[in-house]
Amino acid sequence: MMDDSPSCRPVVESVGEPTPEQLREIRELFLEYPHKNYQLRVLGIEKEDMADYLQDGLVHDGTRHLMLGREGSRLRGLACLAPSRFLSERLRTSMWCLRHLVATGDNVRELVYAMVDAYDPGPETGAEVVTARVACSDQAAVRALEDLGFRLVADEVVGVVRFEDPDPEVPEGLSVVPMGVRHVEQVTAIACSVHRYNRFAFDPRFDRETVDELYRLVVARYAEDESTETLVVVDHQEEVLGFIAFKLNHGLERFTGRRHGSLDFVGVRADAQSRGLGDLLNRCALSSLRRQGTDTVMVQTLMNNYNALAILRKIGFRITSSNMVLHRWFS
Repeated sequence: MMDDSPSCRPVVESVGEPTPEQLREIRELFLEYPHKNYQLRVLGIEKEDMADYLQDGLVHDGTRHLMLGREGSRLRGLACLAPSRFLSERLRTSMWCLRHLVATGDNVRELVYAMVDAYDPGPETGAEVVTARVACSDQAAVRALEDLGFRLVADEVVGVVRFEDPDPEVPEGLSVVPMGVRHVEQVTAIACSVHRYNRFAFDPRFDRETVDELYRLVVARYAEDESTETLVVVDHQEEVLGFIAFKLNHGLERFTGRRHGSLDFVGVRADAQSRGLGDLLNRCALSSLRRQGTDTVMVQTLMNNYNALAILRKIGFRITSSNMVLHRWFS
């Protein structure tokens, strides 16, 4: 339990739109936060550029609740909560997320507890669950969230992969093509049948049918989303054996002057596995990103998704950070 004595309680203020002075303080706070330094070094991203990117997001990403934690006059903590509209609609649950949770200094646990505890979902939001993603090394923040009723649902690893110079050779009888409308149904079936490694599947409050429905809608969104490219590997009968979705991060590019991509979602039909198709799809996606001038490519997956990690190892997957994903239910 947390100590509620006045000397241990930071001062927390809830703000709407941050003032220019508050934004300046928040930028300094981002620069002080140590738990993503290695990841930024590997990506070759200056911390100042990332701080500018995150600061800009506070103004434009639809944050609804912004809590600032102070020790004396100095800003030491930041917690930003916003609704997850897409997930709320698809999972039929009112979901909010902690988009940023940053605390520095000697009293991180107290700061995080005070800031997050200051958020009252209330009847005006109808929030049923709040999700958080925290660096595994930020154990004080994790403990504070657990004190508040958050529970671990998954551990993630984030890393980078290397580019392969030659275009991959596609086996005879197979083709790798952009996903079209005719492929969506088959891709959806693959996504629902082979993907068990996601945070919602590991939260017992979500049933399997609901999670499968989320996959169906995500795949449909890929088909319509111009910012995401999806490739499928098909046989001579146009049967889809696997797919991969990937994209460019144009928002980050504005601040770094370089192109950054990510491999987001890959799946291979159960009866087509162990034939190298996952590796083929990864390499085809990397080839496409390379042609678009991409400088770095990131991948995020769960720590216990051993098959994915084995495939990613073939393209030089290098872990740069790890996160703990936690959910807090109010109902």
